[in-house]
Parts: sequence; structure tokens; C-alpha cells
Amino acid sequence: MYTYLVFPSVDGWRVQLQDEMRMALFTSFAAAERRARWLAAHASVKGHDSEILLLDAEGALVGRWHAEVYAPAAPPAHEVAA
Repeated sequence: MYTYLVFPSVDGWRVQLQDEMRMALFTSFAAAERRARWLAAHASVKGHDSEILLLDAEGALVGRWHAEVYAPAAPPAHEVAA
């Protein structure tokens, strides 16, 4: 499975294939997410399963794309009503 990471950096947004050193830099989240979705679709056409993990600045999971379906991460514990 290919896992693409989309995360912020000091100079924009980055897209990286998990466990790879190379990254692509984008000026906006929308551009980075669009490229990650294109890469995942391209992998799918070639017969590979893939997912996109959207991370915040601390590296925590915010949401996930899998097979063109978006799933937000569970809300942080402090936001769950008691």
C-alpha cells in the first residue's frame, strides 16, 4: 500500500510518500491535497492500494482519504462532551 502524507511546514505544505525522503512543496493546502489525491489515483490505476493521511503541525492525524472517501479523525479527547 502507498501512504501519502500531507503536512504543514514553515515554508508551505508538503506531500511525502511514507518512508521516503523526497517531498514536494506546495504553497497551499488545497494544492498539496490535490496532488496527493492525484498520486493516489495514479497508483490505483496501476493496481496499487493507497491512502492519504492529513497531518497537523505536530504530526497528529486530522483526516484520511482512502478510495476517494474522506474520513475525519476522531475529535481530540478534550472536545468530546462528557
